[in-house]
Amino acid sequence: MWSERERDELAVWADRLQAEGEPLGELVGTSLLAEAVAQAEPNTAAPAHRYGHKLTRLRDRVRELEASVRDPIIAELFTDYPELEPSWEHGMIVALRVVDRPGGSTFRAVDPVRKLLRLPVARFLRHIRVDARASGHGLHVQIPALLAEPGVVARPWSVVLGRAPRHLRRQTRLAALDPHHQGQLRALVDPERGLRSLFLDGVRIALPWQPGDKGARKRAAASLADRPTPASTETSMTRLSRALWDPSVRVRLQIIGTLPLIGTDAAAFVAELLLVERGELEWLTRVREVLDTLARNPKIVSAVALNFTADQTRCASWLAASPLAVAHQAVPRIEAMLACLDARDPGPGPAPGPGPRDDDARRELSAALATIRRRHDERLRWRSFDGRNPTARPLLTRLRRWLHD
Repeated sequence: MWSERERDELAVWADRLQAEGEPLGELVGTSLLAEAVAQAEPNTAAPAHRYGHKLTRLRDRVRELEASVRDPIIAELFTDYPELEPSWEHGMIVALRVVDRPGGSTFRAVDPVRKLLRLPVARFLRHIRVDARASGHGLHVQIPALLAEPGVVARPWSVVLGRAPRHLRRQTRLAALDPHHQGQLRALVDPERGLRSLFLDGVRIALPWQPGDKGARKRAAASLADRPTPASTETSMTRLSRALWDPSVRVRLQIIGTLPLIGTDAAAFVAELLLVERGELEWLTRVREVLDTLARNPKIVSAVALNFTADQTRCASWLAASPLAVAHQAVPRIEAMLACLDARDPGPGPAPGPGPRDDDARRELSAALATIRRRHDERLRWRSFDGRNPTARPLLTRLRRWLHD
């Protein structure tokens, strides 16, 4: 979960399901409770003694519920479709990637994806990536229509069709696309649907957030900036995210100044801000300043470390330079991403088939992991000279004796 607000929404939704007798509600609620117990008093050893047995029972119950609730869904929708790679959290699917494998076709994944988007486990699906080698084939063009069908409960924040973005140098309007793509994508532009970012073959599609001319958008941006509270509604956060990429630099500067004021909701904006490489000097400078400010907020760094996806690998480099105490939380996630990349594309040599390998992502993740581990090792070495550290006292005693002699 990216923020406390989103976590609270999940908890309230799980309570409602549990009151209706749905086992999924118990799975989500128990998983959230286990996480809260594990995080209690994180700077002491108290949880191991005070909550150890309770935490063990909660985790055992989570595993039992996963076997009865989650595993049947995996068997039905994913076992026979290796091109579908879901990411689970608290019994919910939070990200879905459709991998275009050599010799395969994403067409055959249409039915399981259509069914998945209607299941309660997709209620908090935030990121969808369709990795298609050729534009116009398979789910690459069908996913927008699937998301707009009646009965769909998924409301993704980000949809990436085709090549993942490596920078934000290019942005195009929806009207500039061919008529076929326009018809498919128009169903998703309503801010009420919650879509914040849409990428088509590495190009960001500008999504409308306020009707009217530049003056109307500047007044609307000022209104959004005047009420930057962490308790903002989902629709206002969607409008804020879209306004951040308005064609007017004045509008963008008004919006970006609110990000440090909205709490952990700002964590979801970090991945796209890291893609900014070109533009007006004032805009580039402000982006760097805001990223530095966000990096000093431990809660935001922690949210990014625990939630960034395999398409947002620049977050790993940003985390490697953030405060180590919270950035170290990203190590298991980075290791899992590298393992997934190795399993998908093992060994050196040319990529099998016409699609490019994820060399850039692998390089960024590996460099970030090495940096975090090096900083962690250096921190442990320097702690050995801290007189407040009990493990350092024998070494310091020997050093004092040697200096005295």
